[in-house]
Amino acid sequence: MFKFLILINLLYLLVSCNFDKSVMYGSYKGLLCEENNKSFKKYIFDINTGYLYFYSKNRDKFIPLNLRKEAGYFSEDDPEVFSSIKNNKLTITNIEYDSTFKEGSNKILRTINLDTLISKIVYINKNNESVYFKVRCTWIDPKSDMKIE
Repeated sequence: MFKFLILINLLYLLVSCNFDKSVMYGSYKGLLCEENNKSFKKYIFDINTGYLYFYSKNRDKFIPLNLRKEAGYFSEDDPEVFSSIKNNKLTITNIEYDSTFKEGSNKILRTINLDTLISKIVYINKNNESVYFKVRCTWIDPKSDMKIE
């Protein structure tokens, strides 16, 4: 009986230690997700709305990604980005404009399960073929980009 109680306590401790090891600043969390070519994408988001942000070290604040032009961080290389959160899944839609695509633009849909940290990426490539793959994500400190172990 004593061994059984010790085993139950150890299992409880093991499971409880694996829960959400993310760093939060207010309602902001950060993720680093691998892409198909071994590059990484960083996402800082509000856990209540799913809206994406970036962190300005100079201002020491999180600025909505859609206000990057007004904040002085605009680049023509940045695609349009829309995001939301529902059922603990962060959905991010990127629209990239490129005349080589049939419609003149390409939509990339990323769905990140915040429980498993698996991102599913779906898009149509330039050959008009559907591309689907999964990648792993890791929690990061949204202010310093350090991985959380």
